[in-house]
Amino acid sequence: MGWLSLNDVKKNIYINVLTSESKIAIALSLIIGVLGVASAVIALLRNQITEDITPVLEKTNFFEAFNHIFLNNLFLSLGVIIAGFLFYWLATVITLLNLFIFSYSLTTNLINSGIKDTFLKYLHSIIEVPAIILTLGISYRISSILIDALRDKKDKRYKEIIINLLLNIVVVVILLFLGAVIEAAFIKFNLF
Repeated sequence: MGWLSLNDVKKNIYINVLTSESKIAIALSLIIGVLGVASAVIALLRNQITEDITPVLEKTNFFEAFNHIFLNNLFLSLGVIIAGFLFYWLATVITLLNLFIFSYSLTTNLINSGIKDTFLKYLHSIIEVPAIILTLGISYRISSILIDALRDKKDKRYKEIIINLLLNIVVVVILLFLGAVIEAAFIKFNLF
């Protein structure tokens, strides 16, 4: 197999993102997001307020804040991908807990600060949340490959599958990098 063209790469990423594993990841992410919103509303009714890391990061310089945000998200994503070797469940639990905490925080902020402030504070999430969901899809694909191997289903396309997984991992890292730049900039330059 020769080098893949840019169109092949785009097609393979698009196809891999829309696999049944990714559809399951998207559905679970939406469900946990709704649960997080519901939980936040209930907690606010009980006057429980979450602690925000923003004041801590405001005391650091831009690069320290960026480093903290990027590495935290990168290690979480790598952990989810590695958890794919444990057949779905651990990667799902890690991702769902992360999305639950995110949706809880977002809803709490929305109720306390309004739409404009919340939009600015969570602008980076437009990039980070798809990266998290794509990471879960990658993990599910790894689990599927392992299950197929255990069932003795020989797939001759391992090289293509590995290339697709690596390309998707690169996309995740780029998205997390951009999300961390945006989040650190908003924190350090007081843009919200």
